[in-house]
Amino acid sequence: MRVDARDRSLGTQVVYSYMINPLSRLYIGYGDSAFADDENPGLLRTEQAVFMKFSYAWLY
Repeated sequence: MRVDARDRSLGTQVVYSYMINPLSRLYIGYGDSAFADDENPGLLRTEQAVFMKFSYAWLY
C-alpha cells in the first residue's frame, strides 16, 4: 500500500437567501470540492452542485 507524501482537499459553499415575506424564503446555492495528491499536484475537482429551495409559509 502506497501512502502519499502530500494530500490536500478543498471544499467551498456559497448560499444566497432572499426573504420574500417574514415567513417565506428563497435559497440559491453552489458547492464544490477538490483534492490534490502526489499524482495530481494541481487541485482536481471531484464534485460540483447547484441547488435552489423555496420555503413558503401557508397561513390560514
